[in-house]
Order: sequence, then C-alpha cells, then structure tokens
Amino acid sequence: MPLRAMAIVGALLLALAACVSPPAAPQYPDLSYSHKAPLALDVREILIEERYEPPLTRPNVEHEFPVTPAEGLASWGRDRLKAVGRAGAARMIIEVASVKVRRLPTKSTIGGLLTREEAHELTAEIQARLIVGDEGLVGSPFALATVTGRRTLLEDLTINQRDDAYYDFTRELVDAFDAEMEQSLRRHLGDLLR
Repeated sequence: MPLRAMAIVGALLLALAACVSPPAAPQYPDLSYSHKAPLALDVREILIEERYEPPLTRPNVEHEFPVTPAEGLASWGRDRLKAVGRAGAARMIIEVASVKVRRLPTKSTIGGLLTREEAHELTAEIQARLIVGDEGLVGSPFALATVTGRRTLLEDLTINQRDDAYYDFTRELVDAFDAEMEQSLRRHLGDLLR
C-alpha cells in the first residue's frame, strides 16, 4: 500500500474515532409524590431541615447516588405535606439518610468466572421526624418514621447500571417511608390533619 494511501486511511480512522463519543450519562428526575393526596396540616408553614451529614467516605455510599435518600425525603416532604392553617409551623427533620456498602465473597473457581454473582450488599436506614411546635418543648407533638432496606448488586455492573440500581433503591426506601410516615401522622398528629 503506498504511503499516501496509508496516510489517508489513518486520517479517516482518526476522524471516525473522534466522532464516536461514550454514551451520555442518564439523567434521573427528582422523586415525585405529587400524584398522591396531600397530607394537609393545620399550620401556617412547613419547613424541611436536613440534619443528616453524610461521611462522604466508604462504607457510606449515599453521596454517590444520582438522587440521594435525603433528597428523596425532601421531595416527599415538599410534595405530600401541605400547610393549610393560619398559625404555627411544622418541621420535617431528616435525621438519618444512610446507605452503606460491603463486599460479598465471590467464587474464585472456574464456575465463579462463568457466572455473575452478587458482589456487593447495600444496607440503608432513613428516618425523619415531623414536629409541630418547639422541638425542645416537652410534650410537643411529633410523628416519626424509620425505614431500613437491603439490596445486593451483581458484579461487573457498568456505572450506568449501578446508578440505575442506586436510583431504584432510593425510590423503594422513600416509597416505604411514605406509607410509614402517613401512618405515624394519622396516629400521632391526627387532630392536626385536615
């Protein structure tokens, strides 16, 4: 092959390689609970306060989630809680929004190389408290919901597949929180529900 033809082929290959880009990272919407009936409280305002401070180091991985459990809880509060009164305030305090990962043992035999195994386990805990009145005041009414969850991840997931699993896990946790907090509200703050 003449040198000139090789140079042209090389230039074409470089141009083609420049046109190929990696797949775009998926965009994940905030979790939404606006399709559910609001929990109307006889207060003038509802405040959402995040007190949980993620460690930002392993074994904690919640900061790696495309939508963190804390963000999911805040979305829940904005969508489900509605202030319909003339006085007072309710505060939703996000106390825990933790997800930890641990590596699971996998087979190192030939059989293990031929199958995809569960390689990581996620354990999560989310907790929020809804307080009406002053937090430090003895006897201030409140509702509390705590949810724990567990999920395993297969080995060799792509980053996008891992993020999909993280997003789905956050949704599962907040969906479970939704049911738990609604029960707690009706049990402990039922006289304030409208």
